[in-house]
Amino acid sequence: MLVFFLFLTVSFVNLPYAGAKVWVESPLPYTLFQRNGSDCMPASVGMVIHQADIPYLESVAHSHGWYNNGQTGGGADGIVGLSKMAGKKTYPIKNYDDFKHILKIGWAAVIQVNYGNTTHAMVASFFDDKTNNTYIRDPYSGKESGYKNISGLWNRKSYTGLDKGSQGTSFIGVGWYPYVGGPIGKVYESNRNLGESQTSEWGSNTGKAQTFKNGRIYWNKNLEKAYILSGGIYSKWLNNKDLGDPTSSEYNSNTGRGQIFQYGRLYWDRQKHLTYKIKDILDVFAKVGYEKYIGSPTNDIKNGYQSFQKGILNNLGKSLETKDGRQIFDVIGYNNDDNIKWLYDNNISGGTSDFTFSPFAGVSRVQMAIFLNNYLHSASDDTNCFKDIYNYSTDIKQAICGLKKLGITSGTGGGNFSPTGIVSRAQMSIFLHKTANSQGKFGVQPESNNCFSDIKTNSAKNDICWAKVNNITNGTGSNNYSPQSKTTRGQMATFIHNLVMNVLEV
Repeated sequence: MLVFFLFLTVSFVNLPYAGAKVWVESPLPYTLFQRNGSDCMPASVGMVIHQADIPYLESVAHSHGWYNNGQTGGGADGIVGLSKMAGKKTYPIKNYDDFKHILKIGWAAVIQVNYGNTTHAMVASFFDDKTNNTYIRDPYSGKESGYKNISGLWNRKSYTGLDKGSQGTSFIGVGWYPYVGGPIGKVYESNRNLGESQTSEWGSNTGKAQTFKNGRIYWNKNLEKAYILSGGIYSKWLNNKDLGDPTSSEYNSNTGRGQIFQYGRLYWDRQKHLTYKIKDILDVFAKVGYEKYIGSPTNDIKNGYQSFQKGILNNLGKSLETKDGRQIFDVIGYNNDDNIKWLYDNNISGGTSDFTFSPFAGVSRVQMAIFLNNYLHSASDDTNCFKDIYNYSTDIKQAICGLKKLGITSGTGGGNFSPTGIVSRAQMSIFLHKTANSQGKFGVQPESNNCFSDIKTNSAKNDICWAKVNNITNGTGSNNYSPQSKTTRGQMATFIHNLVMNVLEV
């Protein structure tokens, strides 16, 4: 035999990088007795290229055989030759930052360092950000094996012509997957959860991109920024590449996560674990102020309509037109749009923006006070009727105090009105019943307080049944009223319109 070996156990563990196997220290030192000094290079390469694929003894023997058969060459050229024969990737490490980067992306490095009166090849793998240490394997006696600072290793770098060879360096990175470098590589260093690289870097619409096991990284050359695609958004994008490259990082949306692309957006819903696409409706979405007034999408577009948290948009050119010429884009396709139009045309509501009404959003108590006051014109001169309304404008405080003066509300206890609280459907029925009574309009009285199956124990059941017999509400289906559910702005439009038409103006 050319070389005799003493082999003790080498171990491998999975660090918290998704799917990326990283070589760390063995529980006991291992020693290689070499026949001649040049054996350190094939021994080191053998340790790298065969980590857990075949036993250590056999891996080094393979590499040693290739080397001694004259198939590769000496020094760095031999490292590259042996690695490529094994189907591994190599990268010449020409500066300190490259050395650190190679280790941080999960590659190993076969490094040739000054070693007493000669030079010696060893293996560096793994990197600890806190200590700037890597783990060294010394194939000669094991005396160098262990954690070492990479600055010290770099300072011991060999500059002999043989060790550098045609590569121009005696440090060579060896990897199992395509190299990840440049701006994309810098991002990948801190996003190893993307897994191993699956492709080399390639040109994209906006610059460069690289694919990984669990996503992609895009480098936008104009913006000089990198954007990551991963998770549910990446899965959806794979079947919707017409959106183009990402032009933003993921950001928190109302329902989970969102991301902007060249030609649209994707939204991942945290509760549903589904991702929705906005493309064909993007112009309208932009016109209404994106998510600010309409919220995040709750489904994909269908037949020209797409639902959002607070309303519905369409790309059919349809909008609600008020009598003063305004266009409201988020109510067409909602079955209460005629009641919403009535609110606008009678100056009871001005919407949530120039172009939106937000019919699916909940009605707050302060909004309810404004709506009722706009019809009743009941504002009071008092502005201090509740402790928690002092931050509101004088007009709003007078509207709230006007309702208190009429006996429509007494607040929520402790001298408070809770202006931002959302009005439940049970509370809505109380507001409406007391509004009618305050105007001397009593309507039809219910014969029973059991008009819906889900209100038997609700304290507002008389008000709810009054609303039903006066055709203000028909409930929510299956003989239910859903008293604890929020009252949406769209439902509110129906309630107030029906109250006015069937009670107040009868």
